[in-house]
Amino acid sequence: MQPISCTLPDGLEVTIRSVTPDDREHFPAGMRALSARSRYHRFNTYRNNLTEAQIRYLTEIDQVNHVALCVSCTTDAEEIGIGVGRFVRQPANKQQAELALTVIDAYQKQGVGTLLMAALCRLASAQNISTFTLRIHANRFALIKRLAALDARVVAHQQGVLEMELPVVKQDILQLYTSPQAHQVYQQVYQAFSV
Repeated sequence: MQPISCTLPDGLEVTIRSVTPDDREHFPAGMRALSARSRYHRFNTYRNNLTEAQIRYLTEIDQVNHVALCVSCTTDAEEIGIGVGRFVRQPANKQQAELALTVIDAYQKQGVGTLLMAALCRLASAQNISTFTLRIHANRFALIKRLAALDARVVAHQQGVLEMELPVVKQDILQLYTSPQAHQVYQQVYQAFSV
């Protein structure tokens, strides 16, 4: 997959591309750039470092059963990773995949997660994945509300964590955006990831 450059609705210029093994050096810095709250929401831990095994898992990807994309921007002539999204096909049900998104705190609420979600939905649909599963802390009300608007449903609730299922095939993340500029950006990415 070729990298795709676009400008998010707030003017931030970003590139979205596949994660590669060359990204292994960027993941520890990304982990440290997350707040303790964001680390806990994503990894269920407050640790600010990744083990060697975790780095391998996050970067050595087949892009078929484990698909991962990253979003970066350039500041002071240096590319910095600001978000990662992935899905991992479930062995017991090849039409389901676990979805995970992480966006560096300084870039949250700017459309980075939506950009990743639009691209991952397109790639998953092309691979006959019909449902994403997600594990979300029950106190993330805004995210749960947004996912519910996309027909996600809660299938389990344990110790403050919701397990949700999100239909991929019916899923149209673009419906959440009424701004013509936002809609145009996500439509561009959605079309670029058609396979």
